[in-house]
Order: sequence, then C-alpha cells, then structure tokens
Amino acid sequence: MTAALSRVSFEAKLTDVDQLAELEVRSTSWFITHGFGKPAAGTYTEVAFDEGAVDPLQTHLEHAEILRVLDAVVRGVAVQLYGTAFAFIYGPSEYTDAVARFELRRRERAYVTMIGVHS
Repeated sequence: MTAALSRVSFEAKLTDVDQLAELEVRSTSWFITHGFGKPAAGTYTEVAFDEGAVDPLQTHLEHAEILRVLDAVVRGVAVQLYGTAFAFIYGPSEYTDAVARFELRRRERAYVTMIGVHS
C-alpha cells in the first residue's frame, strides 16, 4: 500500500499471516486496536517500521515531530486497512498497558518500508 497524507507519504506491506506466530512484537512498533463488540474484537494490528524508513527522519526532524509523522503513518495504515472500523492507536510505550494487558491477539502486521515527509 502507498499513501500520501498531506505532508507525509509511506509504503507498507502486510506480513504473511503464516509468519505472524513466529514474529516477536517489535519494541518500536505502534498498534491499532479493534472495538469490542465488533467482528475484530480482541485483536490488534502491529505497525512495524523498517529502520531504514525511520532513520532518515532523525536527521531532519525533532523527536516530537518524528512522533507526529509516525502517528500520521499509523493512522494512514489504519484508514487504508479498515476505513473507520478501528478503535484506538497506541505508541510503543503504551503496548503493555493497552494491548498486552488485555491479551489481545495480533491480527496483522503492517511493515512500513518507506516514509517521506514533504514540505
């Protein structure tokens, strides 16, 4: 998938479902959860970032701006995959309290391979 979000563009691909069980959750991943009472209840999507996609951001952007860019990318992935049918987006530091604590099952992993920031 490829998308442009006003100033941010990205490329991402879904991991083969057969590989999900073998993959550890990355400490730098973001997470999209799905609402209770919905067909995808009790699941989450992991959005993992290739280091090569994130590293160039550190050259030109402050930490807070990098977080805004990553948030925009995750929201873009969510919209492309689910439209508005998702509940919340969580950053890496929120995984333990928002995802692991509830023993949600990983539904998919979207792997972001490129991020572009346009002025």
